[in-house]
Formats: sequence, structure tokens, C-alpha cells
Amino acid sequence: MNEVKNPEPKYGTWIRRRKLAWLWLTGFSGIVIAAGLTSLAVLDLSRQLWLVAVSIGAAGLAVVFSYIATVVSLTAWRFSPAGGDWQGQVHQLILTRLKPIDNGIAANQSGLDIGCGSGKLAIQAAAMLPTIQFTGLDFWGDDWEYSAKQCQRNAVLEGVENLDFRPGSAARLPFADGSFDLVISCLTFHEVQGITDRAVCLTEAIRVLRLGGQFIFLDLFDDPGFYPDPLAIRLALPAAGAQISESRALVDLLALPYPLKGKRALGLGRLICGTKT
Repeated sequence: MNEVKNPEPKYGTWIRRRKLAWLWLTGFSGIVIAAGLTSLAVLDLSRQLWLVAVSIGAAGLAVVFSYIATVVSLTAWRFSPAGGDWQGQVHQLILTRLKPIDNGIAANQSGLDIGCGSGKLAIQAAAMLPTIQFTGLDFWGDDWEYSAKQCQRNAVLEGVENLDFRPGSAARLPFADGSFDLVISCLTFHEVQGITDRAVCLTEAIRVLRLGGQFIFLDLFDDPGFYPDPLAIRLALPAAGAQISESRALVDLLALPYPLKGKRALGLGRLICGTKT
């Protein structure tokens, strides 16, 4: 077997390929079932009318799943470099707000990316601030197609050394209070399972931030499905010692195309930045 020359980092998009494949398979299966039942019904209408009803139902489900699969496929394409790299553009909103840390400590400065996924944002942040030691943290559950090994490989290929990766949950970060000078997170908190109040993730993120440290969070904070009480978010950060300097809807920061601007994509995203006081 020939080795691949000059291997490229593997980042992927936020769309699970297995989920997309399941949607298309379900839609295609519905079409096949509907066609088969309709054929049987046509052969003997007098006794097979129930097959017509079932085939209509199967056809309806096939249309629904095929439509969803089409939208999700378009979303994945939009996130990719070929479709405009909107995933990268979302990352840039965070990266352009990063600033050199000035907390009176000349050395041992550190940054944390909560929910680093395939490592793209953490690697870019570490490359921008080479004097800061970054940590990328993720749960890397079986439902996702990312892994710590993939992140480490990507970092090596990108030539970034001031970065390591470790497993953990955003609901209970495995770090002591005030461990980091900078904490960032992109579209992670709403994915955390096993908790009823996702504001806990914000409190945890601020807990591990040092006084004077910077935080930049981007999540679906305006989605009532994930955050039913917007007031809880506005109160959680100040209660944890955070001072908000910017809070803006994602649609006001990026001219998101269809279907990304929809409520089921990024339309309810919000960027929240500030410092710990």
C-alpha cells in the first residue's frame, strides 16, 4: 500500500455524516416501500385498498425525510470550503476577538477551547497566540465522528505545538478554579447531555477562568428549545463573576445564506464575550 504524500488535516463539518446517510437511506427506503405497495394494490384493487393507504403514508414519509436530507446536505456543503466555508467564518468571529493576554503574568498563560471537536478552532487559536499553552477539551462521544487522536494528528500536521487535548464534559470541567487566562467555546453548550439547565456550562466555563481573563462563547443561546429561559443566561454569567462586553445575534454578524439562517441551523445563534472580574 502506497503511503499518502503530504497528508492534509481532517476537520470535517458540524454535520454528522452518519446522520446524513441515515436520512437519505430512510427517504430512499420509503420510496421503495411506497412503490412496492402501490404496485401490489394496483394488481388487486378490490382487496388491497389498505395497501394504497399504507403506500401513501410511506410516500409522505419518504418526501419528508428526503427534504430533510436535502436541507442537511446543503447545510453540510455550506459549512465546507467548497460551499463558502461558513463553519470557518463562524470560527473567525471568535478568532478576530482574541487578544494578547495582559493579566500581569508574563509566563504560564493558558487557554481552553470547550468542545473542540476535530480541533480546528483550538489549533487556529494556538497558532495565533503561540506564547499561550492551549487545551482542547471534548466529550468525543460515539455519536460524533471526532476523536482526540484526530485532533492531535491535525495539530501535528498544522505544525502547532502549544496545544494538547483531553476528554471531559462542559457540564463539569476537570480543572481547578482559575486555571485559564482565556476560555472559548463554539456551538457546544447546547449539545451537552444529562443536564436540565445548560447555564451550568456557562458557570463552569467562568469558574475555570482567572480574574481578568477573557471569554468568548458562541452558541444557540436564543433557541428556547435549548435555553427556555433567556434571563437565566443573562443572570448566570454575572453571577459567576463575568462582565459581558458584547452580546450579539449571529445573524447580525454574518449574512448567513439559506439554510444556515434558519431557526433549525444557526439562525438563533448568539456571540457573548467579556472578562472575569
